[in-house]
Amino acid sequence: MQKIREALIYKLNHTFINEEIQTILDQVEALLADYEVTERQTLPEVVDSAYYLKKFFEAKTLEGMKKTSFKVYSCELRDFVNCIGKALTVVKTQDIRDYLMMLKFSRNVTDRSLDHRRLVINNFYTWMQENGYVQTNPCKPIKRIKYIAKNREPLTSSELARVRFACRNDMRE
Repeated sequence: MQKIREALIYKLNHTFINEEIQTILDQVEALLADYEVTERQTLPEVVDSAYYLKKFFEAKTLEGMKKTSFKVYSCELRDFVNCIGKALTVVKTQDIRDYLMMLKFSRNVTDRSLDHRRLVINNFYTWMQENGYVQTNPCKPIKRIKYIAKNREPLTSSELARVRFACRNDMRE
């Protein structure tokens, strides 16, 4: 309590006179009498993002993630980590939004690709939350990014015939 008292005196000294400071200190002490106040211990971030990514990919490998998905997730999450410049456990929703906006305007990434990035980040933070590394998923408030899906036109009969003719020598083709 002595540290709090000294900190309050220092902060209030420029604004109040001694009698007012004493009254404020008495009121604060009376208010805090029923509470146990301890100093917050802030520990440095011991575990870096490489640890979380490694554990995430180990879990996804056990769950049967395909190699192609693994490569895409790995590339996109490493890009996210490099661009965000923060420990993964302290990333906020606005940090993710800023990252997605940077992708959209600096790298001209399409809305479809942005939504995929959002999905990958959300998947990662859902895993982080489920495994107790973060309390909340900072990506959860970010809604799906809308995009216009392109309708694929089926091949015409002549195009299909050309494909068959091109593949007639090798059954695997």
